Amino acid sequence: MTPLVQFTVSGLAAGGLYAMVALGLALLYQGTRVLSFAHGAYATLAAYVFWDLYPAHAALPVALPTALAVAVAAGIVTERLVIRPLGPSLLTAVVATLAVGDMLTFAVVKVWGTGTRTVAPLVTRPTVIVGRIILPAHRLLILAVAAGVAAAMSLLLRRSRFGLAVRAAAEDPVALRLRGVSPTAMATFAWAASAGLSGLAGILVTPILGLGPFVMTLVLIRAFTGALLGGLTSLGGAMAGGLLVGVVESHLQSRTSYPGAVEAALFAVIVAVLLLRPHGLFGRPEPVRPAPFAGGGRRLPRPRPLAGLAARRRALLGAGLVGTATVAAAASGEYWSFVAAVAATYAVVGISMFLLSGLAGQLSLGHAALMGLGGFTAALLTSRAGWPYPVTIPAAALVAAVGAAAIGVPAFRIRGLYLAVATLAFGIAAERWLFRLTAVSGGSEGVGLPPMSARSLLGLSVLLLAGAAVLARRVAATRGGSNLRVLHHDETLAASWGINTGRAKLFAFTLSGLLAGAAGGVYAGLVGHLTSEVFSAERSITLVAMAIVGGLGSVGGVVAGAVLFSLLPEVLHGAAQWLTLVDSAILLAVILLLPGGLAQLWTPAP
Repeated sequence: MTPLVQFTVSGLAAGGLYAMVALGLALLYQGTRVLSFAHGAYATLAAYVFWDLYPAHAALPVALPTALAVAVAAGIVTERLVIRPLGPSLLTAVVATLAVGDMLTFAVVKVWGTGTRTVAPLVTRPTVIVGRIILPAHRLLILAVAAGVAAAMSLLLRRSRFGLAVRAAAEDPVALRLRGVSPTAMATFAWAASAGLSGLAGILVTPILGLGPFVMTLVLIRAFTGALLGGLTSLGGAMAGGLLVGVVESHLQSRTSYPGAVEAALFAVIVAVLLLRPHGLFGRPEPVRPAPFAGGGRRLPRPRPLAGLAARRRALLGAGLVGTATVAAAASGEYWSFVAAVAATYAVVGISMFLLSGLAGQLSLGHAALMGLGGFTAALLTSRAGWPYPVTIPAAALVAAVGAAAIGVPAFRIRGLYLAVATLAFGIAAERWLFRLTAVSGGSEGVGLPPMSARSLLGLSVLLLAGAAVLARRVAATRGGSNLRVLHHDETLAASWGINTGRAKLFAFTLSGLLAGAAGGVYAGLVGHLTSEVFSAERSITLVAMAIVGGLGSVGGVVAGAVLFSLLPEVLHGAAQWLTLVDSAILLAVILLLPGGLAQLWTPAP
């Protein structure tokens, strides 16, 4: 019984940190209906500022407010400059916060470096010892702070008119404005307070996990898990969910040391709970709101030099450009053939995201995992079963389609932002657990493929790209494609028109996974040796970014975005460390100024 209690108590201390971040996420969601992936970067920034000041240069009463003020300022700037101009485009706002988080993390790395260092606990006494149960002073501090924050937030938001105004800002901003209260001011407060809570959690977690630029990533995912489990519409539920995640994590770590076991278990818990109660254990059902990828932004005038061409001529022109680039790359040698093949492979994934996000409006943050399903299938069949490599590509596509369909099943009940977080959890679980299984990758060794010519793989990737483009255009022109567009616009409207929304989502997921798996099979041949890091969660974010930059609503747009992001590493060949900043800056600029992406250059005006 003692080990059970010990791991439970230790889990509650870690869960207190997750609960604080989850509280901030729930507060932000209640006040704005936005989920932010930048909060991990806010926490990291606050932690570095605090531990640079304390204890060497400033006392605790100075260092703590200063660090929290930096996190609060980062949240306010994000709301003012990024989120507010986007208006009602909630899914695009989620992607924008990913870019903001990457830019802040890049700044942290540039200022403080990539190394992780240890710091002393804030307090060392008292340590509670009851029998064999030990609770260090710093973990006691975490529990006390988490409880105090939860009580204060509950009093503010439940017992005061100001708290009611914060929650009403997202529910009915028009009515709030009629009462003389500014919804934008309430949204700013929600961003500031939630960023401050993340900053406080970042400072407290550092003595346990160390001070590093990427430490808060997993803390943020666990906080998201807690917020979803408890319910984003319930502050108490988010608090309970964070504590529960900490306890589950503690017990799992005590029973297994297998890499990624915690991530896999948390993904399973997320899906199970959201299938049974899509609004969380303690949350309340919400009215379904349209959440398209378009809308808002400080739009630039839309230049359309090719808009006068008919759609068929634009398609022929695009095919001609791809063909010319392919011939030029093949003639330039193996290196440029490899670069062009990577671009074509990414373009296929972009088309798969056009089908899922551009047509159906379902945001996936786990597409790299679908690529990985296809890639590891092709690698295993080639290296271990002795299949000819080209024959493995259809098998890779089929396996990924099955995996995507399995993800699509929860989409019958999980919608919008909830589904986006679930797909991200799937991507992390695949990277840290599935792709590290001995049966899949041989553990840390990975799977190797026979050497292949980049020119031959270029031909295969371009052939796959042509097939994917034709398939996407055919689907978009059918009645099923029209149903997906209606689903994208308004799921409630689609259901009222007799469209089976669950079946339509499942179709979009399956078809998207089919193309992503085939692309992953070709990418495996290009890489030559696969490990779990090849299909990381960060790559999923890059895939989403390139699709949005190109234009999710256009096949030609996602292809152009893939080509751009594939060529950027070559353009920045001598300054690769700036690639993350450039990628994120391009993504933010396009989201804010050109909501239709690069496709606006040739899309006729509505």
